[in-house]
Amino acid sequence: MTLLDFARGPAMQWALIIFVAGVSFRLIGILMFGRKKPLSPARGNATAAGYRTIFSRAMPNAVFRKRVGGKYITGTLWHVGFVFVLVFFQPHIAFFEGLLGLSWPGVANSIVMPVAGITLIFLVLAFVRRLTDPVLKVLSDTGDFVTLIITALPLITGLLASAH
Repeated sequence: MTLLDFARGPAMQWALIIFVAGVSFRLIGILMFGRKKPLSPARGNATAAGYRTIFSRAMPNAVFRKRVGGKYITGTLWHVGFVFVLVFFQPHIAFFEGLLGLSWPGVANSIVMPVAGITLIFLVLAFVRRLTDPVLKVLSDTGDFVTLIITALPLITGLLASAH
C-alpha cells in the first residue's frame, strides 16, 4: 500500500469517523444541556428577536468596539476566508464529489488564491497577536500555537502546491 492509497483509504475513513464522533458528541451535549423555561412571554416575533440577539452578540459592545474591533475583524475574516477556500476551491469540490457524491460550481483560481493568501495573513496576525499581547501570552499555551500552525499548514501547502 502506497502512502497515497493509505491517505485515500484507511486514513480518510478514520478522519471521517473521528469528525462525525466529535460533531455528534458536541451536538448531543448541546441538546442535553436543555433550556430554561422562559420567565416572560415573548413580545413580538420571537424568531426575529432571536436573530437580532445572535447578530448583536456577534459584535463587541460599542464601549469596547474601538479597543477590540480589530480582533473581531481578524478572527471573522480568517474564518470566512478558510471556509470560502474549503468550499469553493475547485480541487476541493472534486474531492467532496468523489467522497460524498455532491458537487457544486467552484470559483476561479484567480479569486480563490488571493483569498487563501489573505486568510493566511490573518492567521499570521492572530499568531503574532498571541505572541505580543501580554494577556494572551499568559493565557495561551502550546496547544493554542499548535492549533494555529495546524490550521495554517493546509493553506500554506495548498498555496505552494497550486503555484507550480
